[in-house]
Amino acid sequence: MKVSTSAWLAPMETAAKERNLDLAAIMAEATIPLSETGLSPRLAGVMESMEGARTGAIDWVKYGQLVREALGSAWRQYPDPPEDEG
Repeated sequence: MKVSTSAWLAPMETAAKERNLDLAAIMAEATIPLSETGLSPRLAGVMESMEGARTGAIDWVKYGQLVREALGSAWRQYPDPPEDEG
């Protein structure tokens, strides 16, 4: 994750934790299959077939947008993700 994305996410994650939002569920919703990440299909297939290996990658911009949505109307004015991110 880029530093600019991390900085953008931090205040929303803090607020989400204070409200006891289920960040794990939001993260799961923002996870995309490795085959859709730009990895070669062969490499994605090998990685997905390894026992205990991650089968997806988190789309951090989507995650942030979902967290902002879950936080409600008070966060609608929060800035969009950094330009270089999405």
